[in-house]
Amino acid sequence: MNRRSYVWYALRLGLAVPFLALGVRGGSAEAAGDPASGKTVYEKNCQGCHGKTGGGVGGATPSLADAGRMAAKTDAEIFETVTSGRAGTGMPAWGKILSERDRWNVVAYIRTLAGR
Repeated sequence: MNRRSYVWYALRLGLAVPFLALGVRGGSAEAAGDPASGKTVYEKNCQGCHGKTGGGVGGATPSLADAGRMAAKTDAEIFETVTSGRAGTGMPAWGKILSERDRWNVVAYIRTLAGR
């Protein structure tokens, strides 16, 4: 049985919240994604705004290399920002452009920029 079938059954049984919670990735982005693959994704899609080292370009984007700022963000929060973008900013939504795997990989790579 595939994952969609399990989700359908969970929804029918009213167990969606606990079931979907099981699907949330725990642990760090490094466990969920591959930083080396994420670097390739970052260089192609993110570097233009966030810069080669994550420090931002021209002060218009937040620094992904700021260890204090990034420590306050969970991997899930970073993944959600990559997926859905940020309204009112120049941060686009990548959820329909990048695969889930690529988004987790870029989160893992972003963590390396902040020294984590």
